[in-house]
Amino acid sequence: MAEVWYQKWIDKVQSRKDNPFTLKEYVEMCIDLEAHETDTHNKYAAAAKKEGKNDLATVFEDLAGGEDYFSGKFETFLKEWR
Repeated sequence: MAEVWYQKWIDKVQSRKDNPFTLKEYVEMCIDLEAHETDTHNKYAAAAKKEGKNDLATVFEDLAGGEDYFSGKFETFLKEWR
């Protein structure tokens, strides 16, 4: 079975002990989280459309689109830091 998206962060937290995350690591984790949420909202939108609930599908599509925007901004900042 494929590793879930958050497993790398669980492993990282468990291996760090008392070392706090850096801002860069928090941003990297946020990008992963936003990507997961975007995918999930797109799946909800597809299910809503399939059931004929187009208004609800639009809400989930809007949520997914907003997360894509912020995820892209975070990726830009992250690339500048590297």
